[in-house]
Amino acid sequence: MASDTKSYFQRFRNHPVFYHLLGWACFIFYEAMFVVIMVVSGKRGGFFYGYFLPYAVNIGLFYFHAGFTLRLSFGKRKRSFPLFLLLLVLELLAYLFLMNLINLLSNDQWSFFPSGHTLQDLQPMLRQLWRGIYFIAFSSAYWLVSRSSEYQKRVLEMEKMQLINLAQKNKLERNLVETENAYLRAQINPHLLFNTLNFIYNNVQQASTKASEAVVLLSDLMNYSLREPEADGKTSLEKEIEQILNLIRINQIRFENKLFLDVEVEGDFSDVKIIPLLIVVFVENVFKHGDLTEPENAGKITISYEDGCLQLFTVNKKKKRTHIASHGIGLTNIKKRLEKEYGDHYRIDIRNDETHFYLHLSIRLAAEEEA
Repeated sequence: MASDTKSYFQRFRNHPVFYHLLGWACFIFYEAMFVVIMVVSGKRGGFFYGYFLPYAVNIGLFYFHAGFTLRLSFGKRKRSFPLFLLLLVLELLAYLFLMNLINLLSNDQWSFFPSGHTLQDLQPMLRQLWRGIYFIAFSSAYWLVSRSSEYQKRVLEMEKMQLINLAQKNKLERNLVETENAYLRAQINPHLLFNTLNFIYNNVQQASTKASEAVVLLSDLMNYSLREPEADGKTSLEKEIEQILNLIRINQIRFENKLFLDVEVEGDFSDVKIIPLLIVVFVENVFKHGDLTEPENAGKITISYEDGCLQLFTVNKKKKRTHIASHGIGLTNIKKRLEKEYGDHYRIDIRNDETHFYLHLSIRLAAEEEA
């Protein structure tokens, strides 16, 4: 319990309210030592009316002037001197009225309205008015210091945010440079691969026509997959279909033309663009996951383009090896690419039964280009 009390006091000591209370206690002690004792000793009101209530009104005037009058008159993006003068007069009149009420409750003979017009008759009210102006001046100084402190705090926060943004920008730039360097380093492998394929082609050309053809087709396919797309991130649909036919030919050579696959390509693909390696991936899945060895269960790939709409149909019997992943592998990434590029202009339907896998992809490329 003692440790909790100590911890609470330490937290309170760091709160602004603690310093306000401490400042008022010091001020009241100062006046009590030099002024109040002499003044209050001659009054009949005692401590409550002669000491407690007047200070309560003075402290209230202090915070009212700083927290309401000045804030309302000179707040953010607002400066109104007529409003300030009006509120200043009203709060001084209210202050004089409250102090007069306290004097009347303490049975003092002085009243809000002086009995005469001489300077001596006006002195009690003028002294009280000066007292109010005295606390208003302190309040104004407190408000200026607080506002300056808030401004400095906002400046420091803005500078901090600028430093954070600058650090983040530098980090992004470093990451970009690292990515570019990694990409340039990665270019070594494709070049080495192409040189190696060229060497293999030159050596197997005389020994095996099929092997040399497969090397050429593979080189062309890899060159397409590693080639950077155009500025809009797309490639020619005609080139995409050309690589699909290369992929089909490579697999036929690989399995000695024993794969049963019906391929239909219809439509005019000239001047049509598409994001690269999209249809190729779907066709590659047919060979990866499909059983194409039975004539009665031949696979089917149909690609057509008509009236601005690209259609892809694939059907294949599934392999019996259960340890091989299904067509779902990679489909998530493909759907993300489709969603990002074509939005509502595409539809993909997948049907997966016990023996066969069916896929239908439809993309309205003309609508996407017009948008």
